[in-house]
Amino acid sequence: MNMGDGTMRFLTELVRTRAITPALFALMIAVSTGALVLPNPATAQTGFNLWRSGGADLSAEDMQLLRTAVAEALDSRTDGTTVPWSNPDTGNAGEATLLRAFTDQGTECGDMKITVARRQGATTPYNLKFCQRDDGTWGIAP
Repeated sequence: MNMGDGTMRFLTELVRTRAITPALFALMIAVSTGALVLPNPATAQTGFNLWRSGGADLSAEDMQLLRTAVAEALDSRTDGTTVPWSNPDTGNAGEATLLRAFTDQGTECGDMKITVARRQGATTPYNLKFCQRDDGTWGIAP
């Protein structure tokens, strides 16, 4: 299912009205890498593609470093694994910590704490659930 204009308008409105922060919107875009994975393997993936050109105050390179850190922590399958990331070009950094690895209805999943520290000094933590897709990549799960 492709994201329609109505969905994009809705998400843009959420950011505009501050129902979600631009940073959270950017993180959703960055980490989902184009798909929202549902924890039930029998449920079809939505193909929820938000990743277009980077997000709010994180560059495309920041996003890639963040995605890589998240995947490394999840791939470890070891609770407490923390993978830092840093971009000297933008001054942004952070870390991805696997809080708990588990299986949900036959699908490998993990609860993650992701911290994003921006060059301006603001640090934002996010707690998100990820599940592994059929192709071995990770996506944000509901």
